[in-house]
Amino acid sequence: MQLAADLPSEDETKFRAKGWEIVSPDRVAASPEHYRDYIGRSRAEFMCPKPIHLDLKTGWFSDRSVAYLANGRPVLAEDTGFCEKFPTGLGLVPFSDLDEALAGVAEIDRNYPKHCRVARELAEEFFDSRKCLQAMLAACDL
Repeated sequence: MQLAADLPSEDETKFRAKGWEIVSPDRVAASPEHYRDYIGRSRAEFMCPKPIHLDLKTGWFSDRSVAYLANGRPVLAEDTGFCEKFPTGLGLVPFSDLDEALAGVAEIDRNYPKHCRVARELAEEFFDSRKCLQAMLAACDL
């Protein structure tokens, strides 16, 4: 697992002790092209939202997760309520606790090509601007 974050050294040490690789976000997101290439080289995204999104169950979903899906990369995401809005299980795998997260990693590894294909299909169906931009603008009262 790789984490792109600026962490205090004691936190970085804890992550590294658990087998995480820490990379500088400046390196992976120095430009839109670097960011796109980083996502394209990634196997999948592991998304853990802020606690408020979990507590409120608003269905919050990150734009980074959408970028992973659009690149045909599966997303293993802590459930914020998005399961009520989007199909899950392939391409987008929700979890609520550590055991479910570990099972999600194993499931993505077991059926990786299918998860990649469905990830891209989810992006096209639910996040294509040609399909959702008008509704987003209307919701903003623009």
